[in-house]
Amino acid sequence: MSDVARISRTIAAPPSEVFADWVSKSRLESWLWPEPLVQINPVVGGYFHFKDTMYGIAAEGMFEEVVPAKRLAFTWRWIEDESTSAVVVSFDDNGDGSTTVTVAHTGAPHERVHHEEGWASCLDRLEAQHR
Repeated sequence: MSDVARISRTIAAPPSEVFADWVSKSRLESWLWPEPLVQINPVVGGYFHFKDTMYGIAAEGMFEEVVPAKRLAFTWRWIEDESTSAVVVSFDDNGDGSTTVTVAHTGAPHERVHHEEGWASCLDRLEAQHR
């Protein structure tokens, strides 16, 4: 079994706008989790902290790659867990004003199904914002 949770959605917006949804505090807070609190510094070496007050969950990490409108790569660690995993988000221009966003979360095989479900839910909310 692969340890990669890979989820894609087509978003009805250009890559630059969808990328901004991922790196802007106010935009992230509008779709990431039901009741998120976000701290983010989206530069290489920059830190993020996400907390959801509804579910009582929190994660943090560091940006390893930031390529506007193309790609984000960052570490991911649930606050209550010692292990760190990796997330890569790609933004593919479909040429029709839409973007295919793919999230690949690796390094936590015991959490793969939960990561697939979680990222699918997040991307569903992001997709709904652009309908």
